Amino acid sequence: MTSAFLLPNHRGQRPRLQHHLPPFQTTGVSAPGYNVSLPPVAEGGDLGLPPPFPNHRGQRPRLQCFPAPLPPVAEVGDLGLPPLSKPPGSTPPATRGTPTIGSIPLNSELQRLFNKMGYLFTSLRKAGSPQHRTCPSCGGLPAETWDRKYLVTAFRRCSQCKLLYRTPTSDDRENEAFYQEDYTEGFTTDLPSGAELQKLLDSNFADSEKDYTHYLAVLSALGVPGGARVFDYGCSWGYGSHQLARTGYQVDAFEISLPRATYAQTHLGVSMPKREGLIPASYDVFFSAHVMEHVPSVSAFIQTGLKLLKPGGLFIAFTPNGSATFRARAPSDWHLMWGQVHPQLIDEVYLESVFSKGPMLIHSAPLCQFHHPEHLAPVKAWTRSNGTKVACLDHIELLFAFQKAIIADTSVTCP
Repeated sequence: MTSAFLLPNHRGQRPRLQHHLPPFQTTGVSAPGYNVSLPPVAEGGDLGLPPPFPNHRGQRPRLQCFPAPLPPVAEVGDLGLPPLSKPPGSTPPATRGTPTIGSIPLNSELQRLFNKMGYLFTSLRKAGSPQHRTCPSCGGLPAETWDRKYLVTAFRRCSQCKLLYRTPTSDDRENEAFYQEDYTEGFTTDLPSGAELQKLLDSNFADSEKDYTHYLAVLSALGVPGGARVFDYGCSWGYGSHQLARTGYQVDAFEISLPRATYAQTHLGVSMPKREGLIPASYDVFFSAHVMEHVPSVSAFIQTGLKLLKPGGLFIAFTPNGSATFRARAPSDWHLMWGQVHPQLIDEVYLESVFSKGPMLIHSAPLCQFHHPEHLAPVKAWTRSNGTKVACLDHIELLFAFQKAIIADTSVTCP
C-alpha cells in the first residue's frame, strides 16, 4: 500500500477496510430551481433519507462498542436527516469506546478484521440476489463492471445516474448497525480523553490528523466570508465543526452516530439543531469532508444540501477521487478505495450527469494538500460561469463545488 492511500473515511488519514451502504428505493421528486438532474428518492423524510432501523444484521459476526452514558442529543430530521437515537435494547457499559466480543476487549485493528469477515460472509450470501445489484442512489441497473474483489464483490457504473457503486449492495439495517456499533477509524471515530482534547484545542488541531488548514483555505479561496452560515454534514465528534466556527463561520452540524454526536455537543459545543430548527434555504455553504462515499443515497444527500442552501449558496464536498484519470495514475490505490467502508466513489462523469446546469468546479489534490499554492490556484481562478470547470483529476482527494441557482428555473426538475 502506498502512502497515497492514507485516505480518511470522514476526514482522517489512516488506511482502512471498506464498507458498503444500503440500496435505496425511489419515487418521483420535483425540485425546481436547483439546476440539477437528480434521480428520484424514496419516502422517509422531506428529502428522502430513510428513517433509522433496528440494530440487527442477521447472522453477521458482531462486535460491540458502547459509549458511556451522556446527555441526550437533539434530533435532526426536519429535512430528511435520520434522528439521532440510541439503538433499541442497548445498555452502555461504564467504559467508553472499548470494543468487545463477548467480554473480551478488542483493539480497533482486530475489530476491523471481524467487520471484514462479516462483510465477506454477507456478500457471499447475497451475491446471487438481483435486488442487491441495483444502484443504491437511483435504483438503476448496472451498465458496466469496472473492478472486482474477493470473487463475490464488484464495482459497477449505474446505467442511469452514472454512479460508481459496489455490489452486492447492503440494506438499511446493516448500515445502521455498522455506524452505531462497529465503525472504527482511529482518530476519526475514537473519542479523545479530556487531556487529549485539551491538547488539541490548545493547538487548534495544528499538525494533527484533523488539522483543517487545507479545507479552510479552499473556503477562503471560494470567497466564503466570515460570518457565513455553514452546515457541516457528517461532523463525527466535532473536530471540523469546531475549527470552522473558530475561523468565524456560524456552524450547524449533523452526525448519524449517537456517541460522536453527543461528544461534539457536550465537549466542543457543536450546534446540532432540532428538526424544527432546520430552515430550508438558510445556509450559505453546505459542507462535507469524506462523507459522500458513505451515505446510503447520494441523490438524497445532494437534495438535502440543495434544500438547505440559500439561492447562490455553495455546495462544497471533498471525497475520494473515483475518476478514470486517477485510476490510470494509481491503479492499486484506486482499487483499494472501494469496498466495505466506501460503497461508492464519485467522479466527474457522475457529477456532470447530476449537475447538468449551473456553475461547478471539479478539482483534485494530494491528500490534505489543497492549501498549497499550486493546488489552490485553480480554486481561486474559478469564475462561477455556467457549465463545469474540470481543473485536475490526477490526485487522490477530489473537490467539487456547485453554486445553487440564484433565480429559480422551473424548467429544471428531478425525474
